Amino acid sequence: MQATYLEGVVAGLRAGTLQPAGPLEWVEPASRMAELLPEGAPVLHVTPAFAESRHVVGLVVRRGRVLGVLKTPRGAWDTEGVLHEGTVLRRLHELAPDLRGTAPEALACVTAGERRVLVETPVEGEPLNHARVRRDPRSADVAVAWVRGLPVTGRSDGGAALDELLAPAAARLEQVAPSGHPLLDLLAATWEQASPLRGRDVPRVLEHGDPAHPNLLLLDGGRRLGVVDWELGEVSGLPAHDLVQLLAFLAFARAGVHGVADEVPVLRRDLLADDGWARRILRDELASVVDDDLVRPLVVTAWARAALRLLGRVETGEDAHTRERALALLESSRNVALWREAVAAGG
Repeated sequence: MQATYLEGVVAGLRAGTLQPAGPLEWVEPASRMAELLPEGAPVLHVTPAFAESRHVVGLVVRRGRVLGVLKTPRGAWDTEGVLHEGTVLRRLHELAPDLRGTAPEALACVTAGERRVLVETPVEGEPLNHARVRRDPRSADVAVAWVRGLPVTGRSDGGAALDELLAPAAARLEQVAPSGHPLLDLLAATWEQASPLRGRDVPRVLEHGDPAHPNLLLLDGGRRLGVVDWELGEVSGLPAHDLVQLLAFLAFARAGVHGVADEVPVLRRDLLADDGWARRILRDELASVVDDDLVRPLVVTAWARAALRLLGRVETGEDAHTRERALALLESSRNVALWREAVAAGG
């Protein structure tokens, strides 16, 4: 993608000439855009190196500070990602005003050429990485408290939640995996272990989707958590999903491990075992919202969704080569190994 593309978007938003193309898009007044995207401020392009990274990011900078963030899909086929992220962020700020300042504000989502572009405010803080977790144990409490503050957006039968949140990803796996593939057996075991959710009333909550480094920032001297990159967010998610991802990250950080070979035993010990410290936090946090017998189905569902979300971030296509590439990326991903371990432990 040429650098001039996002620069042209910035100019159009600042001038007020780039407007929503339909009822799903929006843009703040040109005066707000001029404040966020001032004349003469350069756009620094960031193209993530990971194959599954979905967006090209533009940072509008002045005097060493990021004033605005732009996101647009790497591939023109991926038309809905930035719209989805912006919609989740707008709903978050409507439902949880107490979290304002801890997540970006989505100020514009417009179509320019073949792509949509999302414009957000920046969130600036200190990275909550492995070293910071070990150095400052209180940061874990701050992070868990932030997840606790995510708003409940409704209630539904657990089966409806599975059909909305897991079934589409499962269908993509069935599209790319040949009959008899081991991942299809893993999926079948997941459906069986998640089945107690069907027929049960469960809360639906707004999810971030991936609360782990590098998406976590400490704000106000470590007293609050900031969370960026909401492309995996869900307005009507499940109560354990973010907490499972966060506690796994904290467990790996506390243990100082990187890589699947070292992470799997830590996951088994700290989060999947009944006496693990992370498992105790998970049970305590969920005790007021779901019955205890639903914790294991929710854990298995969380890891299945975390693994299979990759298929929504890469092109699966219709040709065999594209499907094989997507399946190879999935098989090599760490979240598949963690998913497999969660199923083996029964959640």
